[in-house]
Amino acid sequence: MGSDDGYPSERPAHRVFVSPFYIARTLVTNSQYRSFVLETGYAVPYMDDPRAEWANWDRDSKNFPAGRETHPVVLTSWIDASAYCEWAGTRLATEAEWEKAARGGLDGKLFRGAMRKSPTSEPTTTIRTVPLLLGVYPPNGYGLYDMVG
Repeated sequence: MGSDDGYPSERPAHRVFVSPFYIARTLVTNSQYRSFVLETGYAVPYMDDPRAEWANWDRDSKNFPAGRETHPVVLTSWIDASAYCEWAGTRLATEAEWEKAARGGLDGKLFRGAMRKSPTSEPTTTIRTVPLLLGVYPPNGYGLYDMVG
C-alpha cells in the first residue's frame, strides 16, 4: 500500500493485510443515487461554485443534469457516500481495500489505465464525466471498471 514516489502522506510503500471483501464492479450512477435521494429526502449533489455548474443537480426537481443518467455521481462528500452505502445495505471500502481493488492485482505497480484519455472531444482542461458503459474501457485485473482515470 502506498508509494515511495507519491505524496508524503503515501510514503513509504508498505505491506498491509486486507481480509477478503466485496466491492462494486462499477461506480454509483446519477440514476442510482437519485433513487436514494427520492426515497430518503437526502440533499442532492450541489456545489455553489461556477466550476461545478455542469454537474449540479436541480434542487427543486431533485434531478441530475439532463443526459447524465449513467454518468457517475459527483459532488458528494464522504458523509454523502457513507449515507448512500447505508441505504444500499453496504459500506464504503477502507483505504487499504480501495487501493487493493484499484490496483487490480498489480501490487507494487502503477494503477492500470491511469493515463487513459476520455473518449470525448472536449478540451483536456475541462473536467467532465463520461457514461459508465461497460466495455468502453477494459476492466482491471479484478474485473472492476473505472477505478482510475
